Amino acid sequence: MSWIEDSSGVYVNDTGLTLSEGDGGDGILTIDELDEDGYEIEIPIRDLFDNPFVKIPTLDANGQISADQIPSIVIGDTFFVNSESEMLALSSAQKGDLAIRQEIQGGATYRLVGNDYSILAHWTELRAKYIQWSEILNKPTTFPVDAHNHDGLYPKIGVNGKISAGVIPFVNFFGDRYVRDSESEMLGLLASSGDVCIRRDENKLYLCMGLPSLLSSWVYVPSPIAKIDSIIMDGTVYVGHVEITPESIKAANEIHEHNYIKAESGEEIRVIRNELDGIPVLFWIDPLNGDTPTPFA
Repeated sequence: MSWIEDSSGVYVNDTGLTLSEGDGGDGILTIDELDEDGYEIEIPIRDLFDNPFVKIPTLDANGQISADQIPSIVIGDTFFVNSESEMLALSSAQKGDLAIRQEIQGGATYRLVGNDYSILAHWTELRAKYIQWSEILNKPTTFPVDAHNHDGLYPKIGVNGKISAGVIPFVNFFGDRYVRDSESEMLGLLASSGDVCIRRDENKLYLCMGLPSLLSSWVYVPSPIAKIDSIIMDGTVYVGHVEITPESIKAANEIHEHNYIKAESGEEIRVIRNELDGIPVLFWIDPLNGDTPTPFA
């Protein structure tokens, strides 16, 4: 908020506050709405402007705190010691100072985070370590060439744009397997997509593709027709893809007609099919009637 001196010793702002200067540097802060009810709030005016004990930082023209209002950030002094006892004897060390332990390979660095330098718990180790020249002296600068290739380690894309099937492990696309005796039992399964159910009542295999309670989620998986791979004919065992013909199993390929029926007397009666008034009708032939067709009653 911004204050404007409305008159001598009286300051106002755009929030409805009025500050009047009083005796001894104190002032009276008045809120317009409360003033109508007779309420007054008295605060020391120096707390808002220039209290030497409570000072409020202000933003500069760039909307930032002025650098002169920010305290200096001091990392601290750095000491080199050769033992833990030397570190705990650093009487001139203050909070934030560093001690580098040279007796530890790599130079372990400790920071004084407490107020008592003589207490080990007030020192904490910094994980970053300085690498000294003695640690890398006489180390190899070159490494022998290792001739090798990665052809057998990384699969390549073939001419068909796919990875060779030989480098892909076997993937079982089917989940849990269930055996049930009816459609209702199959629909009552607590199955998941990818599970299969063998229906013994139909001798069929179904694959679950959605909610197991919906019949439409179960897809019938047809099985290929099994071929006969061996058969015994005339006492000889034939193995492999065997083609069975009427001749191979001594079944005569006879063409004949069943145009006779037997009467109760045992006599064979010839039957033919003919039309009577345009309607197909069965007739029987009576040899005693001159082979004249007679329709069945």
